[in-house]
Amino acid sequence: MTIESIIRDIVREEVSRLPPNRLSAHDPLELLTIGAVAALLSTSPDYVYDRVADGELAAVSLSGTRRKMRIRRSDLEAFIRTRL
Repeated sequence: MTIESIIRDIVREEVSRLPPNRLSAHDPLELLTIGAVAALLSTSPDYVYDRVADGELAAVSLSGTRRKMRIRRSDLEAFIRTRL
């Protein structure tokens, strides 16, 4: 069991106590690949990597390489909100 799975379980338990109208349609801790983020933004993976390198978009590195980089859905949503 990883720390991430423990945190997910705690968050899910807390969220389950919220009224139904307060629930999000997506898991905010969901980790997205760079390709998935690029597809959601209708852009290229290079654009996503550039935003991460510039510090505009937070990323999690699972092994210290670009290939294992992931973006939390909540970080992507925050990034999008800053662009509106």
